[in-house]
Amino acid sequence: METAIEFQRWLYSGALDTLTGPALALAAGLVPCPLTTFIMTYAVANGVVAGGLALSGAFALGMMTTVAAFPLIAIALRTRVVPFMAGSESWRARIGKFLEVGAAVAIILLGAIPLLKDGVRL
Repeated sequence: METAIEFQRWLYSGALDTLTGPALALAAGLVPCPLTTFIMTYAVANGVVAGGLALSGAFALGMMTTVAAFPLIAIALRTRVVPFMAGSESWRARIGKFLEVGAAVAIILLGAIPLLKDGVRL
């Protein structure tokens, strides 16, 4: 029991803070992307490894661009968007409610159309 208490004290002492960020980055980097794994498996099975590598590289480049672009755009537009958002609360709430109801109706229709097409009556 004493070892568990010592471990808990060590865990919450803040000693882990300097290791957590780099360790998490390393662990996340070691986990393969499922889509890239699928692409490379398909490429190896069909003998087009170079094409698979090119496609995986393009996929990684696109992901890197997206991950970098959104925070940069958010930072750049922060001073313009915050005042706009503050002055438009009422109609944003109405649009939000409309989008919620519209999305629910679209999901119901997407499920009902194949059922109705096959002759199943609701």
